[in-house]
Amino acid sequence: PTQSISYIEETFTANGTWTKPANAVSVEVFLFGGGSGGSSGGKGASSVNGGGGGGGGGFASGLFTAASLPSTVTVTVGAGGTGGASISANSTAGNRGTSGGASTFGTYLSAGGATIGATPQAAGTGGTTGSLYTSSAGNTGGTAGITAGASVNTSGIFANCRGGAAGGGISAAVAASA
Repeated sequence: PTQSISYIEETFTANGTWTKPANAVSVEVFLFGGGSGGSSGGKGASSVNGGGGGGGGGFASGLFTAASLPSTVTVTVGAGGTGGASISANSTAGNRGTSGGASTFGTYLSAGGATIGATPQAAGTGGTTGSLYTSSAGNTGGTAGITAGASVNTSGIFANCRGGAAGGGISAAVAASA
């Protein structure tokens, strides 16, 4: 006898409710937490400091037997953080961005949102994760300086959790020559 196997893929881009399909045998869930927003650069009389890059959200995945899940599960999609507001007045530090939100599949699985850096020039920290079988913390964002900071990256599936690059600044010497 021939047996037919079918797959149903459902993607949530906003909060919602997952409904277990009839005749489901197993359910695989992939979650990405929201990344944090980068910081704006600070402004001095003759120089500008770059802002720190936001961190990447955490990643988690889990494989469940359908029988272990209820008929519906609440899904929360972690929002990405917003970037820090720009600065126009001299002698003013940059503004920090906001942290990203956690993504959850009920109480069964979660992927943490990234947090912002301790200062506007500091890099955002990658989101943490709770896992069942595969997980990764998000990568840290780039640290600001006079030159643009590089983003942090990994290879493979976790490359989606990369942190943002930091903004570059301009020094007094460069400003004077420009």
